[in-house]
Amino acid sequence: MMLLSCVGFAILLGVKNSVGGSLAGAFIAGMGIYLAVGIGITWLNMLASEIPVTFLAYKMPSNVAGYRKRSAAAGWQQTIGNCGGMCVMVSPVSA
Repeated sequence: MMLLSCVGFAILLGVKNSVGGSLAGAFIAGMGIYLAVGIGITWLNMLASEIPVTFLAYKMPSNVAGYRKRSAAAGWQQTIGNCGGMCVMVSPVSA
């Protein structure tokens, strides 16, 4: 995933005047970025008790207990992750 995003961004940085190359780089970078969102949500909502193991007689803890806390944690995780876009938007760029 991370490699896919890096390849896409490298293409975007390397291509200057080609519309097709820019679109290809954006598409490849987008594939890697889109997959990265699910990892954070999965980590927050992962319950070890959902793993189909028959010899476990007890419920293993999750990363965030309770469905209300899990939903709030997922929202906070997405909010903090999307703040990176605001940092990029405000930072000066030399063209």
